[in-house]
Amino acid sequence: MEKLVDAVNASAPIRERRVKGKSQEWFHGEIAVGILKRNKLFKKFKKSQLPTDECLFKVAKYQVIELIKRK
Repeated sequence: MEKLVDAVNASAPIRERRVKGKSQEWFHGEIAVGILKRNKLFKKFKKSQLPTDECLFKVAKYQVIELIKRK
């Protein structure tokens, strides 16, 4: 029985996940939406490596930075 448990743990180990929460009072919906948009554009840029996608990602990145600075 112990060998079976060891085999299962070796092929499918227990993963730890971090649950992110809104712990800061300045973190609100507008910032969260901006971060999601930025991350989506970053993934698109990494796949395509096109300069236009890079430009869109950078614009979104700086918009998120400005939102955070204002808060």
